[in-house]
Amino acid sequence: MMVTILHDGRVFIPLVGPVSVGGMTLESASEIVRSAVRRVLGDVEVAVSLSSLKSIPVVVVGEVRNPGVIILSGTLSPFEAIQEAGGIKNSGSLRNIEIRRDGKFFARIDLYDLIFGGVSEGALSGVTLKAWDVVFVPRVGSTFAISGSVKSPGIYEMIGEKISLKDAVTLSGGFIPAQGKFRIRIKRLSVDRRGNILDIIVGDENRENILSSQELVDGDFVEVYPLFAEQEDKYIFVSGYVRKPQKIPYVENMTLKDAIMLSGGFTSINSPYAYEIIRYENGKETKIYKKIPEETRKKDLNAIIDLLKDEIILPYDRITIFPPPENEVPQFIQVSVSGEVLFPGKYMVQKGDRLYDLLKKAGGFTDRAYTDGIIFTRQALKYEQMRRIDLVTQLLTKDIIGESSQYVQMGGTPIRQPGDLSDRVRLMRYIMELSEFTGRIVLKIDRDLEKLKDSKYNIELQPDDAVLIPQIPSHVIVAGEVKNPATFSYVPDKGVKFYVELSGGYTKYANKSEVFIIRANGQADTNLSKVNPGDTIVVPPRVVIPYETWYIIRDVLSVSFQGLTAGALMLNALK
Repeated sequence: MMVTILHDGRVFIPLVGPVSVGGMTLESASEIVRSAVRRVLGDVEVAVSLSSLKSIPVVVVGEVRNPGVIILSGTLSPFEAIQEAGGIKNSGSLRNIEIRRDGKFFARIDLYDLIFGGVSEGALSGVTLKAWDVVFVPRVGSTFAISGSVKSPGIYEMIGEKISLKDAVTLSGGFIPAQGKFRIRIKRLSVDRRGNILDIIVGDENRENILSSQELVDGDFVEVYPLFAEQEDKYIFVSGYVRKPQKIPYVENMTLKDAIMLSGGFTSINSPYAYEIIRYENGKETKIYKKIPEETRKKDLNAIIDLLKDEIILPYDRITIFPPPENEVPQFIQVSVSGEVLFPGKYMVQKGDRLYDLLKKAGGFTDRAYTDGIIFTRQALKYEQMRRIDLVTQLLTKDIIGESSQYVQMGGTPIRQPGDLSDRVRLMRYIMELSEFTGRIVLKIDRDLEKLKDSKYNIELQPDDAVLIPQIPSHVIVAGEVKNPATFSYVPDKGVKFYVELSGGYTKYANKSEVFIIRANGQADTNLSKVNPGDTIVVPPRVVIPYETWYIIRDVLSVSFQGLTAGALMLNALK
């Protein structure tokens, strides 16, 4: 007799009735059918076999090699569906696989239970896939690496953002040997991308508490070394140009870099001159003296420390770090870089370094960087701009007061010649609106950083210089003599007229023939045919002022706006 398994997982057996077998293995289904038949028909022989399997479609997406719709024969597990999709890519998560059913979250699978826990795939989640279920493999989450004296060194994924050191050691199979003392070194990158090292000594008596209390975060690198009895008394000495001259316990494969880092690093930001190692072997003293190459000393301290990682230290070495000679100590200045660079922050650079050197230290641009809008500000220029603009406002204020006394009364109404008092007021307001006391210098920077190296814009850095690399903007600013000066969303292929209309149109004082654009990099442009994201459209006023006043204002503004070429255009507009 042949019967069909219905969509709800039941089979209908004549004289017996419906029997539910959905989601079962063939062996389990056979036992259920056999019991049901014998309850009705007595002790009869019942053999159950499978004649054909029903195919079901399942969607597998995310970080798998062949995402898409997978046709499965019969009932399969999520693990088998992933195998049919080519397996998980290196970038995929093994611990956060989601099953979605009818558009909703249904179950989560951690393949580590299968890989490390020995759980069968069938019992992995208790999930049997149904038609049009979605298996989603997200990107790999937070990870840590562990090496050294553990059974299974490697890179492991965490659930969440942290994992205890105890669980990390358990994932890696445990210590080798299982008992005894171990030195655990945790290397961690800080926010400024510099390496921090934490050393922990654990023994049988304190292992549980220490391992449970210490947490690892994304990117941590753990090294495990056994401490045998004969090693515990070994040590080295570090002195000289380090922050904490001291006696340090020796560990296998220790390098000069390790010794310096454990001693707090170098005393200052200036590069050391040389190092000396006095070594005792077989009752003999050996001296190792090495000067640090001149080219390396010109780089930052990280380059020097990396050089020292190749110098192996032996037990009982006495290490002396020599400072730079006084006449060779370079002068350093502090500058900053922010925005869309890989490593934003404050930097100490040598006097004479240029913009290219700073941007290289900061790791270069990110994919979102808008180099056309680079903002380079200089403190000294900022104060000069403020002083010059203050002179202009004082001059105009004096002029306004003087002119107001020249009004004459006719029939009780004050009148005067064309070019009246409001011209001065508008001019002062216009200058104050346009003036940004930032000390900005206009630069043109290509996305290819190497092109800056030989460019005239590769300017020498000065103390407190600041560089901002913005994201790609999505706005346009309209300023000056329009009815509603404001910031508007950028609309591609629209010109000046479009944005002026958005601002309510020109005022009656607008000098329409002298409209100009300040580009995102601060450069002013009279070419009005194209408006770009981040541009500022400036509508200057028509003013009439005495030539003597104009002559002084021109000289003052020409200095105030050095680097911001909008100043030159404003001068033209006021003539």
